[in-house]
Amino acid sequence: MKILMFGDIHGRVYHLMSIVNNILKNNTIDFVIQLGDFGYYLNPEQLDEPTRRFAQDDRSELHSLDYFNQTLDQSQRYRTYLSHLKQPIHFIEGNHECNAVLSTLTDYDAPLPQDPMGLFKYIPNGYVIKQDGIKMTFLGGWEDEGHYVCSDGKIDPNQFWGQTTDILFTHDGPYGIQMGFRGRLQGSKVLSEIIEILEPKFHFHGHYHTTTGPNKIHQTRSQGLAVFMRPRRNTPAIDINPGSIGVFDTERGEFYYIIDEQLHQYRRDDEIETILATSLELTL
Repeated sequence: MKILMFGDIHGRVYHLMSIVNNILKNNTIDFVIQLGDFGYYLNPEQLDEPTRRFAQDDRSELHSLDYFNQTLDQSQRYRTYLSHLKQPIHFIEGNHECNAVLSTLTDYDAPLPQDPMGLFKYIPNGYVIKQDGIKMTFLGGWEDEGHYVCSDGKIDPNQFWGQTTDILFTHDGPYGIQMGFRGRLQGSKVLSEIIEILEPKFHFHGHYHTTTGPNKIHQTRSQGLAVFMRPRRNTPAIDINPGSIGVFDTERGEFYYIIDEQLHQYRRDDEIETILATSLELTL
């Protein structure tokens, strides 16, 4: 089983869809997951302050707003560019979404509100999916003042007692994964406790905008993915951030980042149809 995963995309759904479509053109992928900070907003009033601020300089942060409010004609036209994208793109909750709406989406099988192409599936916090003999547990949320919080409230590690999993996907990372700018260890102590309880063989997360790991957390190998695009003021000559896209091969127990010069063709300021029409030959 091959799992394709993405770090924080912060609203850039058209770049995400186009890249997944290009990967599926020549490769077999069994599951696609985005690790939170998807940028799930249905109207401008829901935007949080950081998203508003960064969007003033980078309109691609608002592509999710465009996607969830497009007309039927737009949807049908955009879909013609995505002929290989025939499986859902899953995502979990981050700290830059409309968490109030996500708190109402408790049924994994329920349609995502206002998803014009039916391409995205939200995975509720604590949900378990079994596929090809692999048990995967998903937990959005983030550390806040000593608590692990999400749209459902505070997460109690005790709720996971008696459970096990093969792979854990979260937004935040475990405590001690790296040193922050202010000389303090980053990560969630609560999440580290959850990892100790669930005992997954592998753990993947986003949130910190840089690659982390592999780190050994108890008996778990933990790996962090970078942010999809860095803020414009910090970005180099390329826009797609190396380390933001990865593949995990469950049969081999191997994880690797997708770093391909063809990805440099994507620009944050491109028109939507230009993004969707970008054709690459990516071989994993």
